[in-house]
Amino acid sequence: KSLNSPEGKWITALLYLSLRVSRLQTGKSSKSRWKAKFKKTYNELIDKSVIDSYTIFGHYLSNFHYIDKEWTREKIKEFLNLPPKLWEAFMTGYLYSGNVYDDFYGIMFSHYKKAIVHKFADNHAGESLTQHLAIYYLRELDGLKKGNLLYDFIQNGNKKRLEQLIGYFWMQRSDAPKANIDIKTDKGQKVFNASIDKKIIEFWEYLIGYYHNLNLTNDTDKEIVSSLAKFAVFLPKLDAEKTEWIKFSAPYLDSGWNISFVLEYLNRLKDIGIPSENAKYIADIFFEITKHFLPDYKDRKSVV
Repeated sequence: KSLNSPEGKWITALLYLSLRVSRLQTGKSSKSRWKAKFKKTYNELIDKSVIDSYTIFGHYLSNFHYIDKEWTREKIKEFLNLPPKLWEAFMTGYLYSGNVYDDFYGIMFSHYKKAIVHKFADNHAGESLTQHLAIYYLRELDGLKKGNLLYDFIQNGNKKRLEQLIGYFWMQRSDAPKANIDIKTDKGQKVFNASIDKKIIEFWEYLIGYYHNLNLTNDTDKEIVSSLAKFAVFLPKLDAEKTEWIKFSAPYLDSGWNISFVLEYLNRLKDIGIPSENAKYIADIFFEITKHFLPDYKDRKSVV
């Protein structure tokens, strides 16, 4: 809303003009590429708590960082102590930008921490936060240890966001319309895809442990545990440990279309490795499933 308001358009125009002038100064030795009068005007907007200036600062953070790195980083620190309305305007603008920069992981870390426990008025901001954390995790900048963003995100207990995170990771499978456009890398793409698979399997293992310690009494938790088995698509082969992970989800696989996907992935995995071992693993999984429900024949046919 702020980006398209009359004030927002005027402030955005000020930024574009500042960028244009700064690019004409390329090669000049200066910590700041801002014209003094442009910088003074933007500081006045911030000092007057013009909400659009906070949203635009967040949305175009990388551009402000290009114009004046030192000033931008100082503002990021200052904005941690903003009144809730202004902070949400800044963070919503940032999350709406559509870009996730490695360089901002550290300087935005405390803002991400704050965002994890914040209830955004705009639901899309919460969804974007989930994607930011997923991307940083897949880029190996963040992790699942205490103190990491993703750890806090899971421990915060927002089940809706956790479902979105699982869905986002699942969309990284090779047969899906890739979200990897958001996860650009200088590594070879095959190497990076293998790294993604490994990270998602580690995430799967973590959530198995997390949910082992919980009493699954509500439908949302059961649906989450059910959806975890779809991570079997990332397995290079079946083994005893991964079989137990899939069996953990077995009682809840009749939720949604999860059973169809899981059996599709088992059908692929049955031909990788030692056939007799795979037959045992798959039989164990089927036995656990049939304790709770009987899959449709069309789902069972190929694996059987």
